[in-house]
Amino acid sequence: RFPEVMLYDNVVCQHRLVTEHFGISSLELVVGWSMGAQQTYQWGCLYPEMVKRIAPFCGSAKTAPHNFVFLEGVKNALITDDAWKHGWYSPDAPPKKGLRAVGRVYAGWGLSQAFYRQECWKQLNYASLEDFLVGFWEGFFLQRDANNLLAMLNTWQHADISNNP
Repeated sequence: RFPEVMLYDNVVCQHRLVTEHFGISSLELVVGWSMGAQQTYQWGCLYPEMVKRIAPFCGSAKTAPHNFVFLEGVKNALITDDAWKHGWYSPDAPPKKGLRAVGRVYAGWGLSQAFYRQECWKQLNYASLEDFLVGFWEGFFLQRDANNLLAMLNTWQHADISNNP
């Protein structure tokens, strides 16, 4: 239900905000993680005269097939919830099972093996791993709009800084 938005679109809009609204003409550093790293690469590609340095981490200039497949799992966790209704759900009845499932799928990718092995979730005051999965991951995604998540997933899946208009 959302329009298709690519990295290029996001960065062009960010550029307009930075230059037209804030009046900034030079950036010392653009930094981003994951999908933000992809946008960081796009900033460096589109505006090399403006951006002095980029620091992308845990991201790529083009989404790899393996990453695309991971995102398919995230997407399908969401759209297989009957409450999603092909995107025509009510704001009062979001696809909660799907959003919870997205949290569970993402939990395995969002943090490292060391985080789980060392039980770092305990330092965040969760009594158990299950409490962490419910409170942190499911809680995080339950606050999101399903269609917006799907639009972001599409942007991520089709990210390629060499594919610009």
